Amino acid sequence: QVLTSAGAGAPPTFAAAGGGKVLQVIEDTLTGEFESSSTSFVATGLTVDITPSATSSKILVFGFPSGDSKGNRYIYTTIYRDSTNLATGGTGVDGMAISYTADGERLYGALPVMKLDSPNTTSQVTYSIYARTNTGTFRLGQHNQTQTMVVMEIGA
Repeated sequence: QVLTSAGAGAPPTFAAAGGGKVLQVIEDTLTGEFESSSTSFVATGLTVDITPSATSSKILVFGFPSGDSKGNRYIYTTIYRDSTNLATGGTGVDGMAISYTADGERLYGALPVMKLDSPNTTSQVTYSIYARTNTGTFRLGQHNQTQTMVVMEIGA
């Protein structure tokens, strides 16, 4: 319930709360290094399965991979639902987060991604963090940093 007001001088009343309730929260953590030289998106190991309780539910996905690269390259990260890249715009080839390291420099940093999705199903769906580079090799979870993914079902 929520407390509502009818304006100045009127007593407050309680009413039923609307949508937007958090129905489920599921977390995945990954400790250890993931290394790749793929120029196409590949799964990083951060994955959450969730079964929405209603077709009207929204799924809020947060991903917090940490990247390491050096020497004139990009790291791209994105979120997949099953086999679909959820990055918007264009072909999704650039993903949702991008980091760049110039020649002779090294980058350690977070590559956070977030998406509010409407899967429109009550069947299990799988959300995963994927990553790629434009050239060379990159790492996620360098020095055994803990990477995290959180998926929440939000009721309509």
